[in-house]
Amino acid sequence: MAEHTQDRGFRTISTRVVPERDRFDFWRSLFPRVHLDVGGRGQRSDFNGRLLSFTGEKGASFSFGRYSDTVARFARPDGKFILMSLAVAGGARVADAKGKEFDVSPETGVAVVDGTRPITTHSRNHAQFSLVIPRVLAIDALEQDEGLFDRGIFSLADSGLARMFAAQLGSFAREAEFLDRRGAELVMGGLVDIALGALAGSDRRAGSYDTAAGAALFGAAMRFIELNFDDPHLTAATIAHDLGCSRARLFRVFERRGQAVAFTIRKCRMARAIEMIAGADFLSVDQIAYRCGYRNASAFTRAFRLHVGIAPLDYRNRLPR
Repeated sequence: MAEHTQDRGFRTISTRVVPERDRFDFWRSLFPRVHLDVGGRGQRSDFNGRLLSFTGEKGASFSFGRYSDTVARFARPDGKFILMSLAVAGGARVADAKGKEFDVSPETGVAVVDGTRPITTHSRNHAQFSLVIPRVLAIDALEQDEGLFDRGIFSLADSGLARMFAAQLGSFAREAEFLDRRGAELVMGGLVDIALGALAGSDRRAGSYDTAAGAALFGAAMRFIELNFDDPHLTAATIAHDLGCSRARLFRVFERRGQAVAFTIRKCRMARAIEMIAGADFLSVDQIAYRCGYRNASAFTRAFRLHVGIAPLDYRNRLPR
């Protein structure tokens, strides 16, 4: 089976379990409203894609995908949707009908695409969160003013709602395994409302990909850490590589906010470790260490004691029963 569906409504899909000759065709079948082809030097036979997705009852859909290079062409007859995406790694070169090109990366922030416009994207080593909203809902939120979508693609203006939307995309993916269908529907409804509010409040004169680049990079780095905290190889170097920036730039962005990359990684790991210790009695310290990106229990215990003040087992034993 290429797909695993649980009662909660989320689908986890991977091309790895499809015969090599069918992998790209299978992946393309998942996106019927966009014309997809392999990009760069990619081959259909070795195409690699993984997708976590959820479709709500009102037609909106959420996904978190990682996939090989692709070319996507919008403006198919059934393309009446608005796509709001947030790159986590890699990027894409986007060209509109007039030949104007844009680069989308983790520094871009939330990119908004009108599915009715003739836009072509060339993605490379891409990983992204996406929310697809029926176009009619977006137009209603803008009080029937479609002018915001004249450019076909733009970056969402920086605002409290835009930052909240970006954060909620990551949270939805992280908590997917803990949500039943009803809970996922509630989260989806809130996510759509926040997205529509951010669209309605977006600066229609802007759309610049350079707006608040440092804030966007910091947000992208935080999301990347939250998604990859269990990777023992997670370092400032790997984060900078996947986000497409230099380590020096990454360090500067964190320093301006009074933070350090290594400390932020450890803080994220410790927060998840505390959750596991408190909520999963069946997990041993060794198992928790592994799930939090540590190679052994000793390194994990040292980090935990440094962060919390006591050893993991002592922390567990002091919890109320």
